[in-house]
Amino acid sequence: MNTENLNRAREILKNADAVFCFSGAGMSAPSGANTFRGDDGFWRHFPPYQKLGLNFEQMATPASFVDHLDVALGFYGYRYNLYNKLTPHAGYYDLKRVMDSKLFGGWMITTNVDGHAIKAGFENVYESHGSIHHWQCSNLDCANKNGLLAPPKLVVDEETMTCSITNEHYCGCLKPLRPNIVMFWDLQFCDIRSREQYGRYLKFRCDLEEKKTFPRVAVLEIGAGDAIPTMRIEAHQIANEFGTRVIRINMEPETETHDRRPIHLQGDACEVLKLLTEGL
Repeated sequence: MNTENLNRAREILKNADAVFCFSGAGMSAPSGANTFRGDDGFWRHFPPYQKLGLNFEQMATPASFVDHLDVALGFYGYRYNLYNKLTPHAGYYDLKRVMDSKLFGGWMITTNVDGHAIKAGFENVYESHGSIHHWQCSNLDCANKNGLLAPPKLVVDEETMTCSITNEHYCGCLKPLRPNIVMFWDLQFCDIRSREQYGRYLKFRCDLEEKKTFPRVAVLEIGAGDAIPTMRIEAHQIANEFGTRVIRINMEPETETHDRRPIHLQGDACEVLKLLTEGL
């Protein structure tokens, strides 16, 4: 890791009045959560889906709950059961400690659906893609009317990656239940919980902008890829808004070369966060 970059990042974080953290799959990878890189990476984790000719994008759609419910519930059931077993790595707690010490606190914005930020004790969390720990009816009108539900019991055969279907997997309206997660080509996502989180996040941003003395802000971007660069884009927007540079923690080497490029700290999220927050 570049020592100069680490020292610059530590100085920004040390002097910050507030911290924004934008995180993707690489943030939870040290805890044991799967990351999927292309079809080969997905099939390496889930060989049965290769035999069925199904890739990640085909599995992560509302249509999968209509076309092959046992397979769809197997996919999400396996992930739900895995995430429940995992413990957030120490980096989550290192970051929370520093964030809690700041004058105005901070926010965790994440595309991860594993719930690890909340499990680690973060109170200010915007899960922009939803959470696997909340479920809904697959019919949006029904979901909007009746709200979100606790996850059903999900018994998954890991040889076939299918789930045993029972009445528990259907809503009272007889439509299948699904996780409250934003999927590809998804017009059925119930955004009740997401809108509440986003509203609080937006208020925090607006309150910071209206301070008489412009606050010093640290913007971290952790484990966010460029295939779907939502977190990267949003981190840059906040950094520009508050006149700072993004601190990027990622396993991949830096590719940006412009003057306002991120301060890049290459490495495992848990290990880098330990170095970044030590003594702060």
